[in-house]
Amino acid sequence: MWGIDRNSLIDDALLRRIYPQGLDVYARLSGVLGRRAWEQRRRLILMDSTRPSPLPQTLAVGLLVADFFHREMYHSPYLKGNLLIVTRQVGQLRESLREFRLGEAGDSLERFWEIRTLSRYQPPGSRPAIYLANPGWPLEHPFAAVIIDATDPRVLACLENLPFNHYLAVTPPLDEATLARLGRSAVLWDEAAKGWVAREFNRHEHPGHPASSPSYRWVEVIEDAELDKVLWAAYQQLAEAQAMFGGFFPLRQAWGLFHQLRMLSVPLYRLENLRKHKGRPTLRDRLDSLEPEAPSHPVQRLLWQRVLDRLSEAYEALQHRDLPPKFFALVEWLEQHNAELRSCWVVATTQTEAILLQSLCMDVSPRQLFIGFGGSAEVLWSNEEERRAAQGLGSERLLLGYRSASQRYLDLGPANVAVLAYPFEARIESYLCEQRQRWLEYLVTERDRVLHSLGLKPPSPPDLPVTRLEFSKQKAVVQPLSVLTEEAPRLDLHALAEYQVNPRTGGNRGPTVEEMKVELEGGLILYLPKTRLVTLFVPGQGNVEKLAQQLQPGDRMIIFVDGVYDDLFERISEALQPLVQMEERLYLELWEAAKLKLQVQYPNMAELHRALARRGLERDPTTVRSWFAKGQTLAPQQFHDFLLLTSIMGLPESLNRPQLWRAIENHRTRHRQLGRLLHRVLESIVSGSGYEGSLREARQQGISLEELLSAVDVRRVVRRS
Repeated sequence: MWGIDRNSLIDDALLRRIYPQGLDVYARLSGVLGRRAWEQRRRLILMDSTRPSPLPQTLAVGLLVADFFHREMYHSPYLKGNLLIVTRQVGQLRESLREFRLGEAGDSLERFWEIRTLSRYQPPGSRPAIYLANPGWPLEHPFAAVIIDATDPRVLACLENLPFNHYLAVTPPLDEATLARLGRSAVLWDEAAKGWVAREFNRHEHPGHPASSPSYRWVEVIEDAELDKVLWAAYQQLAEAQAMFGGFFPLRQAWGLFHQLRMLSVPLYRLENLRKHKGRPTLRDRLDSLEPEAPSHPVQRLLWQRVLDRLSEAYEALQHRDLPPKFFALVEWLEQHNAELRSCWVVATTQTEAILLQSLCMDVSPRQLFIGFGGSAEVLWSNEEERRAAQGLGSERLLLGYRSASQRYLDLGPANVAVLAYPFEARIESYLCEQRQRWLEYLVTERDRVLHSLGLKPPSPPDLPVTRLEFSKQKAVVQPLSVLTEEAPRLDLHALAEYQVNPRTGGNRGPTVEEMKVELEGGLILYLPKTRLVTLFVPGQGNVEKLAQQLQPGDRMIIFVDGVYDDLFERISEALQPLVQMEERLYLELWEAAKLKLQVQYPNMAELHRALARRGLERDPTTVRSWFAKGQTLAPQQFHDFLLLTSIMGLPESLNRPQLWRAIENHRTRHRQLGRLLHRVLESIVSGSGYEGSLREARQQGISLEELLSAVDVRRVVRRS
């Protein structure tokens, strides 16, 4: 069966005797595939629909068991050196490997191999071992074999730039452009393939493996002639520019602006006020900053001006709307979902928009829409959706438009999806759905080819389930597309929306007029908005913030090796999330939404202070301003002041305010504890001692905290321009 020789001790061990009995057959078979690909010095990509995937540890065990057999039988190593596993889940994977038991004897891996972490501050040991490393750390050390866990979006974003020719990678299902750049030696383990393997490979072990069902995609077409016309005109101009000068970096920023405008579900003027209040460039600022970025060629310059004109028309059309039509469609869809008791994720573009959207929805239907308050919906932002999906969390999703290119791999998964679309977006959605189906059919053929090339003889696979696509108004999709040029394949919607660019994907460029170039030690180049606050570490003082335009050579900048543009506070909040119970997290989200609503109502903090003073508040304006600043303060320090603030927030009378206060206090305590841990890690990095001890302390507090702190680095500023 499958062309596997039962006399092959290693293959037989991997398939039947080494892995725990509960491990799926497709995962065991992947261990065989990984070993054979490594022997042929091939790059193999295993695309797994399961989250979290068991394949990174399965591939590691496959190579390690082969090494063990080779030493026992031939008295020589199979792996002539260390095994490296590149992953962001360093702590989780390390614990998983330590808990792994080999076969009936139940031997641990650590009986035979040391398991170590690798970073700039933890050099390799003296004997062969399993090393786990965050992808952002230098990985030049020679390794006998490399396994890459790219199921996390931050690892996936830098997969193409890792310095290895041959590796075994585990990824989510990838789109055609990404896989073409990586090399098309790939096996798709979707739900249909897993059921097929379980039935055909070992009928007795998994006799009842369920057959996969096709995913469902519903497109709600929004009839708004004005917005459809101006947004479609902008798309056509962008597509024409993409075809003429696609490598022009400001064009990527123009695409990002377009995506934000077409998916807008909150009042544009309120979003702009909020961005201005937070010290971030508004969409208008960013659009104006593209004006002087024109290409040098006269024809291209003329086309570039038409792109900016069309974007400006779309901006003005949305600016004059009290609420975009997508907001009303969203509320109607959520109310119907809640009536059917179906949970779902609403995916907004950015975090700021997600919080504002939740606040507006609660004004319309405060006790009916969201989980924890009588409803079944959660509002996420695009990067948070990626991270949740990578953790194995799933739910039906409501998208505010078709996805931009860098996140279309999420549409290859099994989740049911609804899309709110203007008519031109509905036509594009139809086109993309056909593309996805053709691509999945190709991957089935490719899987068969790769399996045969690795010495297997699989039986004929089952037919691939076809995604069911339905539209609310069929007339929206009958018009043929006259222009449809794919945007840059690695367009990162979130990065562009927040005016940031990943240096690994941005290509060679200089700073825009709103940015400055900052060179850090080690040759790392960053392009930062001049008014962006960056976090510095000052020994003896702790963390301080400074505007990018005020940076001086010698300043010690805090960065994350797997996301150099990431915000420190947001990364801390992300790491703390697994430690927060669901009910408490919902209270915290409600609190942030209520504060945001208040900031929109009182754009001038002095007016808010006067309103609170009239109710009896005895604090000064600076204290009130601190309650809304980014950081661990979160809320007033005293319960009496907290009650005064909630009295003008418009919160439901039935809301349990003492419980909300406890949630805030608990979260504030966690922030303080993590802040102290962070300080010790930074001190150890700067002093060169105590790094491992600081990480051990973080590990005791929780794996997510260890993984956050093990990705922290401190780099000196060399120069800025």
